[in-house]
Amino acid sequence: MTTIKAVILDFDGTLVDSNMIKMKSFFDATEKISGVSDYLKDLLDAQNGLNRYEIFDRVTAWLGRADEMPSLSKELSDRYSGICQLAINNSKEIRGASPLLAQLQNTGMKVFICSATPDEHLLPIVQHREWHSLVEGVYGVPPSKFERIKQLIGKYGYSRREVMMIGDQQSDYSIALALGCRFIGVGNDQQKWDNEYFPKLIVEDLREVPELLYLD
Repeated sequence: MTTIKAVILDFDGTLVDSNMIKMKSFFDATEKISGVSDYLKDLLDAQNGLNRYEIFDRVTAWLGRADEMPSLSKELSDRYSGICQLAINNSKEIRGASPLLAQLQNTGMKVFICSATPDEHLLPIVQHREWHSLVEGVYGVPPSKFERIKQLIGKYGYSRREVMMIGDQQSDYSIALALGCRFIGVGNDQQKWDNEYFPKLIVEDLREVPELLYLD
């Protein structure tokens, strides 16, 4: 049996119940702009992997105000980030998140939080919950989540099967498959697993995770 040496956790929807908050915040950030909500809804529904900056660039262009880019786009992005941070700071954690992080600290495994949220916004949110002291590192983007996890594997000299990724989205599972890592899915209301590539291990309560780390 290969021993798990590192656990890499996603943040939104995995440790904190924040997926809907992040979606709603796009509309809150643009509520004073007439007519943009339908376009924004279509853009978000397309799930095209755009980050917040790219989304607001597109909104600015759609408004016919490309001459104001990047100033308007940055203003909207900053407004979005402020709304998000306040709401996420006050959101519920996914069931078992704090107990899991505390328990993993005593296993000898290195634990990382790795998110698609920009670094400068992710770290203050993690620090607000006092989780930063329970993990080896907190990493946002850039680089991409895929590249970041690949870098961590190389930096610490892990074999791919010594790494357990934990996430709540198909994109997380796709990264694990591409890198050859093990994976535990976190089921919640935002879950949209691909039926063809359904994770073998899925939990509703993160306190179920420790016993799964020792399965071959």
